[in-house]
Amino acid sequence: MGKKNAIVPLVPDQIPLVEEMKEASADSGADSGADSGAAPPKKKHWLLNPHIKVRWPIVRIMCTLFIIVCDFFIYGEDPIQDSLSEANLPFVGDVVTMTISKWPLDSSYAFLKGFLVFLFVVMGCIFSRQVCHRMVLQRCCKLTMFEEDRGTWFVMTAGSLLFIFIASTLYNSIVPANEPKMSGALGISNQAFGQYAQFGTWLGDLATVVMVWDGIWQDYSVYPDSCKRWKDVWNKACGGWFRVVVVWLVSLSTTICIGIAIYAVEDSISWTEVNPLSNYIYTNEISRIILVSLIVFVDLLIVFQDWMFPTFDEAEVMIAGTFSANFSCACLHRCVEKLKENKCVAYLRNTRFFDIKITGKWISYGPLIVIIGLDFNMLKNQVLYEPKNFGQYIGPDDRIWTVRDPTFLKLAYNEGILRPEFEPLLVYAVRQTPALTSWNYSLWNQTASPADQKSHSKWINADIVAKAVAIVPACLFLLSFFVLTKFANRHTEGQTEDQRQDAHAKGNRAHTELKKANDNDKGASENGSKNQDVSLAVASGDEAVGVGVGVGEGEGEGEGEGEGARQKPKGKGKGKGQKKNNK
Repeated sequence: MGKKNAIVPLVPDQIPLVEEMKEASADSGADSGADSGAAPPKKKHWLLNPHIKVRWPIVRIMCTLFIIVCDFFIYGEDPIQDSLSEANLPFVGDVVTMTISKWPLDSSYAFLKGFLVFLFVVMGCIFSRQVCHRMVLQRCCKLTMFEEDRGTWFVMTAGSLLFIFIASTLYNSIVPANEPKMSGALGISNQAFGQYAQFGTWLGDLATVVMVWDGIWQDYSVYPDSCKRWKDVWNKACGGWFRVVVVWLVSLSTTICIGIAIYAVEDSISWTEVNPLSNYIYTNEISRIILVSLIVFVDLLIVFQDWMFPTFDEAEVMIAGTFSANFSCACLHRCVEKLKENKCVAYLRNTRFFDIKITGKWISYGPLIVIIGLDFNMLKNQVLYEPKNFGQYIGPDDRIWTVRDPTFLKLAYNEGILRPEFEPLLVYAVRQTPALTSWNYSLWNQTASPADQKSHSKWINADIVAKAVAIVPACLFLLSFFVLTKFANRHTEGQTEDQRQDAHAKGNRAHTELKKANDNDKGASENGSKNQDVSLAVASGDEAVGVGVGVGEGEGEGEGEGEGARQKPKGKGKGKGQKKNNK
């Protein structure tokens, strides 16, 4: 007898995933109703209900588009983005100068600076992970979105930045006065910093857009009847590669165009020239504060719209542009396992401190949280903004004028801070009168200044009370988000992890079947050119013929009638079946 081989069935036709999920839902409902003593399921709270109107797919898509438009509009309206004076940002500048710039020429102080950065980054990671993440967010606040290792990379990054700022303060107290000090001065203009910040904002918005849209189009459970044909094309075309390639092509092409618009076109085309409403609508500091408050609201709304809010449980939704549901790296943990055994190494192994795992939800909303931080920084700038602090002055119509002369700016500002003796020169009458301008510049043996730039924005010198009232909505939006998150989290505290995951089990099964279908398609195309076993049985009495097709190798004999591809031919009458190994 030859070697016995398993007969593998033919690849079946793909069953529509939507119908399968409906049947599964009906079966689960029947099973739950079979228990006569079981209580009827509670209606899901509106905070957790993914079918409320604000969480409709079209609403989520429109919100992501709206936030991009608002971000670029406020970028064009913000007068600080036109300033050529040096940017001075406390905390941000200290972190940047401590890690990137202002390295001392003395090797000993350079080593001290590098050692402090390394030491405080490690301390920041440990403190933020063990204290902020585990003790505060997990145990005290009991936020399910931070369960296990969720959100650790975000908390550790924020903690590291805070500790680097502390390191910069310590470094300034150690080095002598003749060495460069760490400060908020970045060494670049406010316009250049605005370009970097806006490009970073675009990358964060892009990550949110592609993750939200891709997650909506991968969904087969929450809204199974929404864009069914497009979902099949998006997920199944070309074995799933259509989705991956389109995400990368759109992301790269739009990023290149945005980068050119921000960096290359900025110096040659002003916002006033490209804004079609520049002659009809003007913004001042109050309206800009209200606009930033609206941006903060929409950013928080995008997070609230997630169908897994507030737990952000991991469903089998692949990260946009990939075939994986999360990014993980255990290389550092494997290095720790190779160390000599002791108490410290054993502790690190048990806590899996060096395991790196970033879920798709944090890839979606982590950059958005950073953008919210930038929005609040812009709110602060608009409240405290005065034109003279940024190399600007006010014209007769309250329009803002920007000084374009780098020589004047270097003399008038020290690390972005205006020298008091130059304040009288930042006046419209002085800057726009050629005789006075030439006379003032003759003091420094310079020629007349280049033409200053008139901005589209206005400054009305609003009262601080009016600015405080305008900033209240943004603070209320942020406070309301925290309250809703805590309140929604309270409704999930009584649920186990398995119960929460069961709410999204349908979607998980759909994506699992989708992946299997794609794998079967690939396997069928590959195995079509490989070895096939053909079993033929001929029954002399009934003159019946059965054919079985399988994949494998080997030879065998059998008698009788073949009953299909899944079974070995066996018989009633006389007959012989022979398996042939065809290559």
